[in-house]
Amino acid sequence: YIPAIAADALPDWVSTPPQDTAEWIYGIGNGPTLPQAQQDALKNIAGKLTTDVKAASESRGMSQDGLATQSFEQNVQTYVNDTKLNSYDTVETAPYQYGFFTLVRMSRPDFVRNTRMRLVQLNQSIESQVHDAEQSGRLRRFVAYRVVLPQIPQATEMALLLQSADHGFDASQYLSAYRRHSERAAALTSETRLLIRASPGLAPLAEEITRFLSEADIITTGTPPADGIVRVRGTIERRELFSTKNVQLNVTIETTDPTGAILKSHNYLLSGSSVIDYNSAIRNAARQLEQQNNISILNDIGLE
Repeated sequence: YIPAIAADALPDWVSTPPQDTAEWIYGIGNGPTLPQAQQDALKNIAGKLTTDVKAASESRGMSQDGLATQSFEQNVQTYVNDTKLNSYDTVETAPYQYGFFTLVRMSRPDFVRNTRMRLVQLNQSIESQVHDAEQSGRLRRFVAYRVVLPQIPQATEMALLLQSADHGFDASQYLSAYRRHSERAAALTSETRLLIRASPGLAPLAEEITRFLSEADIITTGTPPADGIVRVRGTIERRELFSTKNVQLNVTIETTDPTGAILKSHNYLLSGSSVIDYNSAIRNAARQLEQQNNISILNDIGLE
């Protein structure tokens, strides 16, 4: 953003910014103080990179859902800010009525090197998890891909960003791999079935867990065959007080694969009440599962 100032009052480098080169990426900024103007110039650099990445993804016919977002723009700004520490120069400054204009340049080779290092580290982590997943049974593969999938958008961003900044870098190999991983995750989501089993009296709790899983796009079944079992077992203490049904639950929820090996289990102490009946009180207690823990119930029982 350039304030409304007469054109002849603007420095030449503001009205006609220098072109980016193989060595430098330039940004123009303004602000009430010089540090704020410099930060605004770095935002200008990040904005140019963001625009280039979106244009590149459009030319490849890619969806913009994961790119044309505030989150993506903030990520690019973070990469630029990390690079700036030792890799940018303030080329020009000029005071004006409301503060300062500044021209900043960021080292393209340093930005490329930092971004490539980030991508390599993230890509190695993704590929290692995928490799290990493919050596496992369906349930463990399913869980592993659920862990990998949220990392794919960030890796895609980095690959496209690196291609935008380094015209000698071809992101297609990375993007093809990430597309395959996403498709594999989608296939496992549609194929994997979990059997829900509950101790006597805990059926209402099992129903709530089934709802949690459904909201997380995990398919459940009440009858075999299945790729894994979620068992709900424990004790219920019932007490009626002033016509209100109260329950205390001490339950363990565990996930096992078809061999009986436990992926993970977690114990919960829950309480609930209802003026209707004890089943309703148990359901109300079950709704405490996600509020009671800082981490998701899916993480607690090994499903993410």
